[in-house]
Amino acid sequence: MRKSNKVISAMLSVLMVSGMFTAMPLAVNAAGTADTNETTTSAAVQSADDTQSDSEEKEYNDFTYYTYFNEENNRTEAVIQGYRGSDSDVVIPNSIDGFVVTAISMYAFSGRSDLASITIPSTIQSIGEDAFLECDGLKKVYVSSIEDWCKIDFSYPDANPLRRGADLYVDNKLVTDVTIPDGVKSIGKYAFYGYSSLKSISFPSSIRSIGEDAFSDCTNLDEVYATNIEDWCKIKFEDEFSNPIFYARKIYIGGELATDITIPKGITKICDYAFENCDTITNVVIPNSVISIGDSAFRSCFNLKNISIPNSVVNIGVEAFLGCSNLEKVEIPDGIKFIKDYTFAYCENLTTIIIPQSVKEIGNLAFDGDYNLSNVLFKGSKSQWDSINFTDGNTSLVESVIHYDVKLVEKKAPTCVDKGYDLYSCSECSDGVKINYTDPLGHNVVSGICERCGKSEEDCVESAHPYNGDSDESWTIYKKNATRIAVVFSDSTETEANCDYIYLYDKNGEEIGKYSGTELAGKKITVLGDTVKIRLVSYVDSKWFGFSLSNIVPYYDECLHSSTRFENEKSPTCGEEGYAGDLICNNCEAFLKKGDIIPATGKHDLEMTVYPPTCGERGYTDYTCKNCGYSYTDDYIEPTGNHEYIDGVCKICGAISLENLPSISGNETQNVIIEDTGVRKYFKFTPSQSGSLTFYSTGSRDTCGGLYDSDMTELAYNDDNEEDRNFRISYNVNARETYVLQIGAFDSSDEGFNVTFNFEPNKETLLGDVNGDGEITIVDSTILQKYIVGQTTLDDETLNVADVNKDGAITVVDATLIQKFVVKGITEF
Repeated sequence: MRKSNKVISAMLSVLMVSGMFTAMPLAVNAAGTADTNETTTSAAVQSADDTQSDSEEKEYNDFTYYTYFNEENNRTEAVIQGYRGSDSDVVIPNSIDGFVVTAISMYAFSGRSDLASITIPSTIQSIGEDAFLECDGLKKVYVSSIEDWCKIDFSYPDANPLRRGADLYVDNKLVTDVTIPDGVKSIGKYAFYGYSSLKSISFPSSIRSIGEDAFSDCTNLDEVYATNIEDWCKIKFEDEFSNPIFYARKIYIGGELATDITIPKGITKICDYAFENCDTITNVVIPNSVISIGDSAFRSCFNLKNISIPNSVVNIGVEAFLGCSNLEKVEIPDGIKFIKDYTFAYCENLTTIIIPQSVKEIGNLAFDGDYNLSNVLFKGSKSQWDSINFTDGNTSLVESVIHYDVKLVEKKAPTCVDKGYDLYSCSECSDGVKINYTDPLGHNVVSGICERCGKSEEDCVESAHPYNGDSDESWTIYKKNATRIAVVFSDSTETEANCDYIYLYDKNGEEIGKYSGTELAGKKITVLGDTVKIRLVSYVDSKWFGFSLSNIVPYYDECLHSSTRFENEKSPTCGEEGYAGDLICNNCEAFLKKGDIIPATGKHDLEMTVYPPTCGERGYTDYTCKNCGYSYTDDYIEPTGNHEYIDGVCKICGAISLENLPSISGNETQNVIIEDTGVRKYFKFTPSQSGSLTFYSTGSRDTCGGLYDSDMTELAYNDDNEEDRNFRISYNVNARETYVLQIGAFDSSDEGFNVTFNFEPNKETLLGDVNGDGEITIVDSTILQKYIVGQTTLDDETLNVADVNKDGAITVVDATLIQKFVVKGITEF
C-alpha cells in the first residue's frame, strides 16, 4: 500500500512541476489547544490560486520550498519540500523571506543517508509521510520544547524521525525522561512512536487527550507519572498504544506506585484503555458516580484480584477485564443487559460470577478461557436464565453450576483458623452457596493465651500464612498419659497440590499420612499415643495458607479397636496405582495401619465417539479410556463446505452469505418472525446514494437490532436503551456500500413483530463530492487524481459529480478546482 502511494505521489509531482497540479501540505491545528474533553483535529489542505498563493518551487539556502495562503491564520506560510545542501547537520529556518515555515512535506529529506541531525523550529505544525525515509544516519532531532513537539501533526508513523532511531534533544540535552509541561491539553498522534530512548513520562493535570499510537513501540519505557487518579481518568486515549502504561506496565500516582486504586467520586466514566496492562494494580474501588467502564479499561491487569463495581454502572466495555488472570470473583451490576465480547475472557482464576436478572445477552467469548469458573450466581429464575442469548465461546460459563434466585443471607467473619465467606440462598441448594472467602485471622497469643479465641499457646498450632518456600518445619503436640489424640484441621488448610506436603507421625515416628492440596481441610485424624508430629515440607515459593488446627482433643481411655474399616481405597487403573486403604477404628476413629499400594494395570479400555463433519467444521473421532480418562483425537475429515442457507444464514453452522441475504429497498415495513432467542434475522442494503438509514421495531416484543458493514464489523447496536421494548437505529450510510441489518428478540414467541426501514438520501448530489460522503474534502481531489493517472476507475454517476467545471471531460482542472474549494480559494464551482 505504501509503495502504491509513493508511485502516485511521484506521478503527481511530475504533473505539478509541469504546472498541471497545485502542490499542497497538510496543516493541522496545534493539538495543545484542543478542548478539555475532545481532541479537535482540523486537517485543512492548503492550496494556492493566482492571487493568494504561489505553488512554484523556490530555493532558499539550499532548501526547496513553496508558499500558500493559510486563510485560518490570514497569512502566507512556507512549506519545506526538500534540501539540496551538503551539510549533515541541518537547521530548518522558522521563516523564509518573511513567511513562517509551518510544515515539512512528504519525502522532504527522503534518501538523505548523510543527514546526521535535524533542528525543527517551534513554528512547525505538520510533517508529511516518509519525510525522513531512508535517513539511516539521522541520530539527533533538536526541538525548542516538549510542548512544541507534542503539537506537531505527524501524518503517518513514518513521518516521525524518532521512529528511525533518532534521539530527541531539548535545549541541546538528550531527552529520556519526558515531563509534559503544565497547560498542555493533548499530545498528537505518533508523537513518541518508536522512541526507544524514552524511559519515563510525566503528565500534568491539564492533559485531556492522547492521539493514536503516541507511545507505540516505546519498548524501554518503564515509568509513568500522573498527578492523581481523577486527572488520569479524564484522559481520552485513542487506542491502547496511546497509553504509555501499555509498555511501562505500571503507573505512579502522586509519586507513589499505584497498587490499590480508588476512583474518586464525581468521575462518571473510566475511559477506554485507562489502566490496560497495569501489572501493579491489585484492588480497585469504583464509586457510584461511575456509569461506564470503557473498552479494555482493565485489560491484562494480571495482578488485579478485587474490584467493586457499583450498580450505577450501566455499561461495561468490550474486553474490559480480559486477561485479569488473578480476578477471583465479580458481581455484575443490576441493570446491565449485555455482557459484551471478551469482557471477562481468560480470567483464569475467576471462580464465581454474580449475574443480575437484567442480563439478556452474553457476547462472543465473554468468558472464554475461564477454566476455573465453577459457580454462577444468577439473581433471576431458571426460566429467565434459559431465555438469555448465549453467543459462541462461553462454554466455561454454561457448564458451571448455575444457582438461581440468589440473595445474600450472611457475611460470615473469619476466625483465627477458619475462613470468612458470603452466604447466598439458592432455590436449588438447601444449604445455600458460600463464596468470596477471606483468609483466617490467625492466632494472636498474648501472655500464653490467644486474645481472639482464648486457647492456650500449646493448642495454637499453625504454620505461617502463607508458609515459607523451600522449608521443612515440624510441630509436636504432646498430651501426657493420652492414649490417642484427635487433631482437627481448619477448613483453610491448603498447600500447593502435588508439590508441597503435610506429613503426620505418631509417637514412634511412624508416618501416618502424607497430604497435599486441600486433602486435610476440615478433616479429623486420630493418632494413637500421647504424641502427634506435624511436618510441612515445601519446595518452591508459595502463597498457599499452610495449615492450622481448629481443635486438639486428647483421650485417656483404652480402646480394643474391635470394629474397623478401610478408608481412602482406590482401585488401580490402566495408568494409575491403586491403594488398599488405611485401617481406621470405628470406635475411637484412630488411625491403625497404612494401606498397601496396588500396581497399575497398564491397559486402556478405549471408547470411541465419532463426530461427522459439517459444512463449516472438521469431523473427527475421540478415543477415551473408560478407566483413567486418557484420550486422544484422530481420523480428521475436512468440512463438507455444503452450506444450507435459509434467508442467507446457514442452518447448520450459522455462516452468513451476503449473496443470499434478502435485500431491503430502504423504505418498507416487514413482519419479522423470531421464535427462538438464539436466532437472528438478517437483511442487506446497498444504497445507490449516500444518506440516512433508520430502522426500528414496533410492538410488544422485547427486540434488539444491529448494523454491520460487509465484513460483519459492528457499526451500531440498540436494544431499547431501557426506554421501551423496541429498538431504533439511525446511521449515515455511503453510496454503493453494502450494509447488513440484524434483527433479534429477547423472548421466545411465534408471534411476529414489525420492523420499518426508512432511507433518506442526501437531498441533492453535491458537486465535487467524488466519494459520496456528503462533504467536499481533499480525499475527493485525491480520488480524482488517481483516476486521471489510471490508478482507479469511476462509474458514470461519480464522473458526473466529478466534472465540476461541466466541460464534459475529467481533467486536472477539475481536481485543482476541488482543491481550491477545500481551502476556500473559491466558494463555488
